[in-house]
Amino acid sequence: NADAATAGTVESASAAIFADMTGLPIWDVTTVYSVDARVVHKASSTSARKVYKALRTTTGHTPHTNLTGGAPYWALDTLAFAGALILKQMTLMG
Repeated sequence: NADAATAGTVESASAAIFADMTGLPIWDVTTVYSVDARVVHKASSTSARKVYKALRTTTGHTPHTNLTGGAPYWALDTLAFAGALILKQMTLMG
């Protein structure tokens, strides 16, 4: 059916909406992120999007796999994430 939305289309729209509401870019493996940069990242196709904050300059370090250790690159930004979820809920409820 040509009118049916594909999973990829829905996923792309959802990512764009979340990024638009947070005002943050979606994490990209080739982008250089400086200290305190914030990004939206989804660890897997079935996980939720989350907001991460760079703890040091980074390129190519995936946020969800670089949260711990002696010198982590990223921290989960729960305050920004909570704000994004509230905005998303308010938007959807109209």
